[in-house]
Amino acid sequence: MRPIRLELRGFTAFRERTVVDFEGRQLFAITGPTGAGKSSLLDAMTWALFGRVPRVGASTRQLVSHGASSMQVRFDFATRDEVYRVVRKAPAVTGTRLEQRQADGSWRHLADRATDVTREVVRLLGMDFTTFTRTVLLPQGEFDAFLKGEQSERRAILTRLLGLGIYDEARKIANERAKSARERSATIEAQLGQLNLASPEKIAALEVEHTAAKERLAELAERREALRGLGDLARAARDAEQAQRDAEGTAATAREALATAEQALAAASEAVGEAERRCDALSRELAELKYDAKAHQQLLAQIERINLREAAERELAEAKQRLEAATTAHTAAVEEAASATTAATEATATAEAADRALEEATTALGCATGAARVALTALETTVAKASAELEAAKRERATLAEQLPKLQAAARQLTERTSAREAAATELAAATTAREQAEQAATAAEGQMALDGTALESARAALAEARHADLAATLRADLKLGDPCPVCGEPLKQLPMEFGAADLEAAEAAVREAERVLEEHRRTSTEARTALAAATARADGLAQTVASADELLAAIDGELVELATSRAGLPKTLEERRAALGSAERREATAGEAATAVAAQRDALRLALAAVPDEVVAAEVEEAIADPAAVVAALEGWRAARTAATQAAAQLQTQQAAQAKFQGAIAAAGAHVEAATVAVTQAEQRLASHGSGPAGSEVSALREALQAAETKSKRAEQLDGEISTARAAIAAAIATRTATEAERTRRAEAVTAAEQQSQAASNAATAAESALGEKWREAIGGESTPSFEELRELMLAHDAEQQAAGIKAGVLGEQIEQAKRESVDAERMRGEIAGDTATAELNGALARELQGDRFVGYVQREAMQLLAADASYRLVGFTNGRYELASEDNEFMVVDRLNGDERRSVKTLSGGETFLASLALALSLSEHLPQLAGLGGAVSLESLFLDEGFGALDSDSLDLAVQGLETLANGRRMIGVISHVQEMAERLPEQIEVVPSGNASAVRG
Repeated sequence: MRPIRLELRGFTAFRERTVVDFEGRQLFAITGPTGAGKSSLLDAMTWALFGRVPRVGASTRQLVSHGASSMQVRFDFATRDEVYRVVRKAPAVTGTRLEQRQADGSWRHLADRATDVTREVVRLLGMDFTTFTRTVLLPQGEFDAFLKGEQSERRAILTRLLGLGIYDEARKIANERAKSARERSATIEAQLGQLNLASPEKIAALEVEHTAAKERLAELAERREALRGLGDLARAARDAEQAQRDAEGTAATAREALATAEQALAAASEAVGEAERRCDALSRELAELKYDAKAHQQLLAQIERINLREAAERELAEAKQRLEAATTAHTAAVEEAASATTAATEATATAEAADRALEEATTALGCATGAARVALTALETTVAKASAELEAAKRERATLAEQLPKLQAAARQLTERTSAREAAATELAAATTAREQAEQAATAAEGQMALDGTALESARAALAEARHADLAATLRADLKLGDPCPVCGEPLKQLPMEFGAADLEAAEAAVREAERVLEEHRRTSTEARTALAAATARADGLAQTVASADELLAAIDGELVELATSRAGLPKTLEERRAALGSAERREATAGEAATAVAAQRDALRLALAAVPDEVVAAEVEEAIADPAAVVAALEGWRAARTAATQAAAQLQTQQAAQAKFQGAIAAAGAHVEAATVAVTQAEQRLASHGSGPAGSEVSALREALQAAETKSKRAEQLDGEISTARAAIAAAIATRTATEAERTRRAEAVTAAEQQSQAASNAATAAESALGEKWREAIGGESTPSFEELRELMLAHDAEQQAAGIKAGVLGEQIEQAKRESVDAERMRGEIAGDTATAELNGALARELQGDRFVGYVQREAMQLLAADASYRLVGFTNGRYELASEDNEFMVVDRLNGDERRSVKTLSGGETFLASLALALSLSEHLPQLAGLGGAVSLESLFLDEGFGALDSDSLDLAVQGLETLANGRRMIGVISHVQEMAERLPEQIEVVPSGNASAVRG
């Protein structure tokens, strides 16, 4: 995590909006008097990230500035080569959020709930609150927490930083798999215990019993066939008896039908007689009616002539009335037509005057339109030119605006990367020399250790000889001839050879000296190897830093080539592009104003011309008039003239229509008079053609005679119809009688056939009963009479026995198959139990290896050893060679070189010594955490903040501490030191000063 920008308001001493810019800083001090709010800046960063601070935990309301209602912190930071922004507010329900900066500079929303923001920050940083305050931000009173803290806390921090949590997850998974495998094995064992496994002998017995059951089932099947045949005969006998009964019923029904047919034949014969009598009566009535059809037609002709003469008289009277009305209408139409002609003449004169005025207005509008269009063409050209100039200015300004930030960013990155690369290269040369020297020292120490080992072996051999010689001399001094030998027990005949006295103490002193020298050289070799490992790691890290810087510089050179410049020409290019951007912006503003003005004038003229109707033709003129008011005035005059001409034309049209209407009325009235005259003449001619008619009494007599003839005509027609119907009824009755006779004959034949069929059915029933009795005696035995009920009971009992036998055979077969399947399943289950047991043992062993006191503990111990070795290298520099750090049993120990290499707990160090040891360990952790983590997903500590502690150092120790910080900051890490010690602040290259003012503070620098 690397801070970029911090903005806070209403937070402790920072009542007003305060901004701290960390961009481009490497090593700096945050200074100010005690209580000014220096530590509050670290608290603000911590609260923004995790929602809590070390001093007050989650009770952050007490951090709100006195008198303020709320506080807000915005913190921009970089991690994993991405930039993020976190914002927190309190007290507030909303306002907290986490965002990520995109390539185009916009911000992408990630989370907006306080808990979600904290969880996402922990994921991005790879650190929770506790780890962050132990490794990145070391608050007051907790600077030495990692050095002197409890083992459990230190192990938890290393587990999170090194990404070792994955092994704990793997251990849990292995335990779960082992548990699952054991549970599966137990379940299968329980299932295996529940199987009723059959022995081979039991399976053989079941097969014998199954064979007997199948044989009995076959016997029952044969008897079932015999019973089925007996049932078939019984059904046949029963069917024959039913057929006999059916035949007898059919014969009786046929006899009944024959009697019915004979009755119907008698009725049909009676119907024929009745129909013939009805026809004869109707014929006699028609003869008595004496209807004369010829006389009837003569009466009809006389009455028709009378009716025609009466119609002609009525038509002549109506024609005379129409002639009189038409004559009156013609006279009125002539008078109205004369008045309409006078009005039409006056309207014609008015319309001609209005047309002349419209022509003049149209000509004026055409001239104004033509002049305006000439002006519009010129304005269009001017607008196009102004727009082109504006677009060119915009493109130039956009290009410069896009290039300038890239040039500025490239310049800033070039300065940073060049400085970082030069510092890293210088430090790499020194680290390479130090590594070579450490390698030579390690080789020399190992050679010396070999010589010391040889000398120690020689000293130990001399000590053994001296001890042997001393023991022999002691024994010989107490022996005399005849004493028992201390070895074999026989009496001594000769004393042992006398040895020279050895200097046993000198030999023992020589061994101790050899061991001391070897131990001293071994310690020297260990120190040399530790120094070599630290120097190698440092050199490798610096080499990687130089390579990365070279890659970044090469990428910056590529960007500069795309921007048409180089490293040397970059400052001049920046200056030129800034000036060009200002000029382009001014040209764009000027061109925009000009284009807007000309476009407004053009649009006004366009609007005026758009109102001119298409029927007005623009005149060909050379003079341009850009004044829309002239076009509007001409248009208004034209519209007024057109309105007047339209009204005059409408009036003329109305008068002409009235005139034409009256002329048409005169013509129509004259035509009506002529038509009425012709109609009168024609009516008189038609009346004369009918001649004179009979008198009124004669007409009445004729009409009465015609009425009587009409009545006879209708009755005669009715009688003709009834006679035809009667004749048809006679024919139908005769046909019915014929059909009834045929039906009687058919019924008689049916009676004969039914009686024959009844006799045949009786014979068949007798034969079926005889066959059933014979078969019954064979199948059932005895002399019993066949009984359907008894047969049914026998078949039910047999079916029950056969079903029971089938079930028994099926059960026995299933038992045999089940026994065989269970044998196969048992073998399979035993194999599964063995496999699950092996799986449980394997996963259990893996889980035990992944316990904290084994593999993870080994990794943590190795990390502690490397941290102690590197921190030792730094602490030696901080303390002028007096103190080193070592790791024993996951605890840090201090080695006091000025006190006989005494090893003691780091808790025995003084305040200033503790600060230097903690600083050395913090710097080592910051420097080597990526190396320790490898590819395990842990994070790189890109920044370190130290809060106070330098006040306990003397001048020399302070110099050494500052040198160590400068060495670390020359890499890519940011180091921030919070201190009220002015001497400390002055020794660092940059300062951020917190200045109190009343009850509030501000930031400078």
